[in-house]
Amino acid sequence: MSKTVAFKQPPAAPQAAESWVKPTPQLPPAPAQELIPMKRLTVELPETLHTRLKIECVRRRRQAYEVIRDILEKAVADLEAEHQA
Repeated sequence: MSKTVAFKQPPAAPQAAESWVKPTPQLPPAPAQELIPMKRLTVELPETLHTRLKIECVRRRRQAYEVIRDILEKAVADLEAEHQA
């Protein structure tokens, strides 16, 4: 005794996969400062300041170390200018 089962064909895809897959955006090249040897610095911050920093980083879509590095660059440049004056 033989039994035959009919299989239904799946419906055709409405559109090619390439039409709904978005290409990965190209990341900009790493800044030159990333090639400079780095040192680690640990700083204790009040919890409220840490929270405010993290919120601003999310708003700007930047990592905390990038924001802190920019702040320190400006602050040290200001101190150096003040010292030379």
